[in-house]
Amino acid sequence: MVPKTRLGMAVRNTVTRLPLLESMSGMERIMSPKAADRLPDYESAADTAR
Repeated sequence: MVPKTRLGMAVRNTVTRLPLLESMSGMERIMSPKAADRLPDYESAADTAR
């Protein structure tokens, strides 16, 4: 994603502006899980040193 030439940068910038990519980002929001699992609460190192 980090091209070294001006041509590579132009291609990258053009591709990222395509309408297809915008519609795919909308699909990602639709397909993502509605509720994420909560992570467990872990004790910090400061809590265990006491």
